[in-house]
Amino acid sequence: MKEGPTDIMVSNVNDSNHGFFVCAKIQNYKVPLLVDNDASVTIISHKFKEKLSSMEKLQIEPVKLDLVTATGDRRPLLGKCWIDLSLGNQTLRHEVLIANIEQNGILGLDFMTRHVIDILLNKKNCIK
Repeated sequence: MKEGPTDIMVSNVNDSNHGFFVCAKIQNYKVPLLVDNDASVTIISHKFKEKLSSMEKLQIEPVKLDLVTATGDRRPLLGKCWIDLSLGNQTLRHEVLIANIEQNGILGLDFMTRHVIDILLNKKNCIK
C-alpha cells in the first residue's frame, strides 16, 4: 500500500535570522534547520557537528571547496559526512557539508530534490 505525503510544519522566525525553519532531527538530536531553496547544498554548522561528534563518531571526509554565501563572501568548507536526517516520521540518509555558519544547519536544494520535498510557504509546511 502506497503511503501518502507527509506534512511537516515550517515556522517563520521573525528575528535577526529571518527565514523559514523546519524542526528536524539529525542523528536523533532535535535541531531547527533553515529551509533555503537558493542553497544548492545542505550544510551543518561546525558547532553543531561538534555536538554530534560528542555523542557518536561521524566519518568526516575532507573537501577542497569554498562556500560562497548569499553576499558573495567565500568561506572554506570544513568537510563532509553522511547523517540521518528526520523530518516528521521520515528518516533519510543524506550527505552534508560542514561550514562555519550562524544557523545550526541549512536544508538545501540537493536534499529537497533528492528526497522529493515540496515547500508550500503559503501553508507554512513542506510535503514529503
